[in-house]
Amino acid sequence: MSSHRSQSITRNGQGLDDWDETIGDLERQLGQLEEAGPLAIQPLFARWERLREGLLGLQEYYARLPAETARFSDDPDFLEQVVQVAGRRIQLINDLLAALERV
Repeated sequence: MSSHRSQSITRNGQGLDDWDETIGDLERQLGQLEEAGPLAIQPLFARWERLREGLLGLQEYYARLPAETARFSDDPDFLEQVVQVAGRRIQLINDLLAALERV
């Protein structure tokens, strides 16, 4: 991992694995909000700005990932997998950001 990419992820206090866990937690919390009502939203508001910054940084990381990976691999099947995974992660992050904006 390049130092720039590493900095963009860890400057928010979390590494890539931590962000994957955070995204999973956030998905679960957002899914429960509809059932729990307005009081359940308060913890998300308290963390909103940090979450938003981190998710945007993670989105940038995934956007750069295919090109960075292509610098080290010329396996077309592997590169296509990276493109697919990065695209799904970017879409998930977009969906989470949109859901958080609606809350």
